[in-house]
Amino acid sequence: MATGTEHTRSGAEALAQAGGREEERLEEGGRPSASGTRDRPSWTEADRLAALDRYEILDTPLEPLFDEIVQLAADVCEAPIAVVNFVAQERQWFKAEVGIDARELPLDVSICRHAILQPGLFVVPDLAADSRFASNPLVDQAGGLRFYAGVVLETPEGLPVGTICVLDTRPRPDGLASQQARVLKALARQVMTELELRVSLAEQAATKRAMRENAERVQLALDAGAIIGTWFWDLPADRFNIDEQFARSFGIDPARASHPLSLDEVIETVHPYDKEGLAAAIKAAIARGGPYAHQYRVRRADGNYYWIEANGHVQHSADRTPVSFPGVLIDVEEQRALRTERDRAMRLLETFAEAVPGVVYAKDRDGRMLVANRGTTELIGKPPEFYLGKTDVEFLADKAEALAVMANDRRIMETGVPEQLEEVLHLPDGNAAVWLSTKAPLRNEAGKVIGLIGSSVDITERRRAEERERLLAREVDHRAKNLLGVVQSMVQLTRADSTAEFKEAVAGRIQALARAHSLLAAGRWEGVNLSQLVAEELAPFNQGGERLAISGEPLRLNPAASQSLALAIHELATNASKYGSLSCPTGRLEVSWRLLQGEGESFELSWIESGGPLVTAPQKRGFGSTVIQSSIERQLGGTLQLGWLEEGLRCRITLPLGQIIEGEVSSPGEPARALPPTASKLSPGGRTVLIVEDEPLISLEMQAMVEAMGYNVLGPAPSVAEAQELLKGQRPDIAVLDVNVRGESSDSIARALTALRVPFVYCTGYAEPGKLPAPDSAKLPKPVDPAALRAALARLVAESSS
Repeated sequence: MATGTEHTRSGAEALAQAGGREEERLEEGGRPSASGTRDRPSWTEADRLAALDRYEILDTPLEPLFDEIVQLAADVCEAPIAVVNFVAQERQWFKAEVGIDARELPLDVSICRHAILQPGLFVVPDLAADSRFASNPLVDQAGGLRFYAGVVLETPEGLPVGTICVLDTRPRPDGLASQQARVLKALARQVMTELELRVSLAEQAATKRAMRENAERVQLALDAGAIIGTWFWDLPADRFNIDEQFARSFGIDPARASHPLSLDEVIETVHPYDKEGLAAAIKAAIARGGPYAHQYRVRRADGNYYWIEANGHVQHSADRTPVSFPGVLIDVEEQRALRTERDRAMRLLETFAEAVPGVVYAKDRDGRMLVANRGTTELIGKPPEFYLGKTDVEFLADKAEALAVMANDRRIMETGVPEQLEEVLHLPDGNAAVWLSTKAPLRNEAGKVIGLIGSSVDITERRRAEERERLLAREVDHRAKNLLGVVQSMVQLTRADSTAEFKEAVAGRIQALARAHSLLAAGRWEGVNLSQLVAEELAPFNQGGERLAISGEPLRLNPAASQSLALAIHELATNASKYGSLSCPTGRLEVSWRLLQGEGESFELSWIESGGPLVTAPQKRGFGSTVIQSSIERQLGGTLQLGWLEEGLRCRITLPLGQIIEGEVSSPGEPARALPPTASKLSPGGRTVLIVEDEPLISLEMQAMVEAMGYNVLGPAPSVAEAQELLKGQRPDIAVLDVNVRGESSDSIARALTALRVPFVYCTGYAEPGKLPAPDSAKLPKPVDPAALRAALARLVAESSS
């Protein structure tokens, strides 16, 4: 052979990857001559495409016969590429190929569309040197096509439908040898002979089928007594003989049946609207020969029109001359009426099916789709011809989903029991949808199950809404229990010298939380503007018109930061109203904040009091100071600086920006800066309890309760990252875990404790915590009951000892 592996691959890749620019279109207007000019062909493009359609060859599977033909062409012509192809309206389709590994090309890059405009053999020794092909993307690339030789595949009527051709990636100045050209032409004739044979066999089968169907129809008519006349038409003599029944059926005087009539006399009583169709049907039957059947209306003696079917057979002589046309008349009036009623019912059913939301369908016993509404087309994303007659596994993209649907269908057909069930199918856009399907067995007249009918409605949005509602209810319940836990902690931890002072302190803290919650509720629990939060918390203390100055950059806090800052600001304001600048008319308070740039973005809030009584540092830290420090340092991972100057308190709060702004949480790999959690200094022989809790007041209360029970406390850790750091330095005996810590699951801590064989109990405000890594572990609801906590810790100690 004259070609090597490397340039063969290049040409094949050029064909397989072709696309792009447009060359001259195949038109009705001409075929190129040797000089490149065009001669007017004797055919039109519509005729050519109709001839191609007649063979029904496009998109058929590969066949050994044609594969052998192209392999022989490639071998004889010593070419790396050979194809049998057909030129359709928008593409060039390959029935068989060697060296291409593709089944079609766009017409824009087709060389064969030029070849079919010339009779016989079409040879281009060097495609790159031919102006028609030099700019073709299959030619003008490195390793592209350089040689072409093809023979047109022509019908007996001379209509070109394609070519058999060979190609090379090297030019061939001498073209093909004479023997090679003869073989290529012979192979082209062999292809067309095969196609014509297939058409002939198909037509013969269709004729036999039509004759059988006509015979069956006539026999049924005979059995039912529905034949209402016979005729015999002598075509050469144009004599139309009828019997008396025929005459009565056509409203003709029965006496005239004894003499031959002309066709015009016979069809005189045919309905005017049906005459043109009848004449065309008769003409076609005579030209074609063979069976004939046509329905039309005729007027009888009573003046009314009735439907009949004329059923006959045209006989041809050996030279294809029409000889005779005998036949019978069948009464189809009742049949037509039934069909009309059936069609009306079907149209009504189709209208109903189209109006029903979702998908309506019927399948046969093997699961093949029989009928379906427009909703099915929208679900599958393909036209009806794509899925009708096929099973789900054949037309659905996700085969696992298709098999699941078919399993459901088989169960319903086998049990004969209707079912309503949910099925998941992916839509054409790739999104999964949940369908509520109602399916029932389809039975025939004898009651035998012959298939399945069903309807499916997309309930994806309903399921999402239900899930959102469930999650909302779960979150509301969780937040309510957490809030109750915080309130309980406030009450338990608040110390006062009198009942009135106790009530005032607790009420103030609860009101501070309530104001923060009101702002969060107004913002759908997505966040709060810092300026609004500060103004709301300081409003109860602003008894003078200009005592307060609030300023700072716009900043929106997340819910956790909103509650913690609200408590801290409330405690600072309470202290100022009792001992600081807000305790006298001349006092003034300035609250400002700004964003700091550095290694990591952070936020700084300044609290500056002035004009009040002389300030001295407190001798001991009260609960308010504990709340502030816990909220800022433990909860939010920030720093707190308090300066007790004579002219007034100076407070600076610095927080990591990622901890406080809306939609942000600290990275699990970068624990927020916080007060170092350490074990409480109680009896060295006591058990150590790790506490993981992000609510500062709850963690303080829990720490106090656990210590009061005689345990050491490791923590409390306000984040998952800090709990992990604690576990690196010390192994606790037992642990108490919040399920959700600063928006992060405590699953990793639960797994680490399990690996260390440390028993633990969950403490959560969720009624249903969801899937947990240790589902068998005990769970304590918030607010925490001290007796329940004591009992739970005792069980954990017993478990750890065993």
